[in-house]
Amino acid sequence: MRRLSLRTSSWITASLLLVTARASAAESCGAPGAAIRVEPAEVEVGMFYRGTKLHVEGTAPADCKVALVCLGHESKVELKRKGKVGGLLWMNVGDVAFEHVPSLFLQSSELDGIRPDAPVALGGRLVEGYERMEARVLPAGADEDQRRLFQEFVRLKEHEQLYLARSGPARASSSIVSADFWLPASVPPGKYEVQLLGGRGEPLGVLAASELTVKRVGLAALISSMAQSHGLIYGIVSVVLAIAMGFLTGVLFKASKKGH
Repeated sequence: MRRLSLRTSSWITASLLLVTARASAAESCGAPGAAIRVEPAEVEVGMFYRGTKLHVEGTAPADCKVALVCLGHESKVELKRKGKVGGLLWMNVGDVAFEHVPSLFLQSSELDGIRPDAPVALGGRLVEGYERMEARVLPAGADEDQRRLFQEFVRLKEHEQLYLARSGPARASSSIVSADFWLPASVPPGKYEVQLLGGRGEPLGVLAASELTVKRVGLAALISSMAQSHGLIYGIVSVVLAIAMGFLTGVLFKASKKGH
C-alpha cells in the first residue's frame, strides 16, 4: 500500500507540474503588452463606395503563433439540399441549417503555410481558420454531405469577398505582425470585431481585440432608412427615379444621334 501511495503521489505531482508548465506557456504567450489596431477604425459607405483596404497590426510575443481575424455578427443560415429525384431531376430534397455563421470572416495567420491562393479544402479537409468555423457552425454528428455543403457555402462567400483564410511567413524575432484585408462594397453596415489570436497550439486565445464600424452616410443612409421605416414612400421614389433615369437616357441617346 505504501508503494502504491508513493506511486500515486508521484503521478499527481508530475501531473500538477505538467499543468503548471502548460499554464505558464499559455500565460507567457498572452503576456501583458499584446495590442491590436485597425486603420481605418470607421468606414463610411456612400453611394459610390466600392470597397476599401483595412490595415491591421498587432503586437505579440515573437515565439507565439498568431492570427489576425476580422469577424462579423453571427446568425443562422438555412440552405437547400439538392438531390436527384427518381434518378432524373435535380430538386430540393431537404434543408440544412448552420448556426453561428459570421457575416464576415477575414483571417491572416502563421499557423500552416497554406498558400494565399490555396483552395478552401485540401484533400477534403478545410484549411486552418475555416476548420474552427466548421466545428462551431455544423451540427453535432454532421455527415459528409453537410460538410460538402458547408465547403460550397464558404466558396460562395469567398467569391463575394466576405470570407478569406490565408497564411503568411512566420515571424523570425519581431513582435509585430500585420495584414491588409479588402473590405468589399457588399459588407453589411454594423460593428465588427478585429482580434489578435495567439497560442502555442490549438485552441488559440484572444490576446487583444479592437472594433471596426461600417456605417452608411449621405444619400445611401437616407435611402436605407427610408426603405426600413417608410416602405411605401421608398417604393414610390424608386419608381419615379427609374422613370426619370429612363427619360434622361432617352434624351441623351437622341441627342447623340443628331450629333452624327
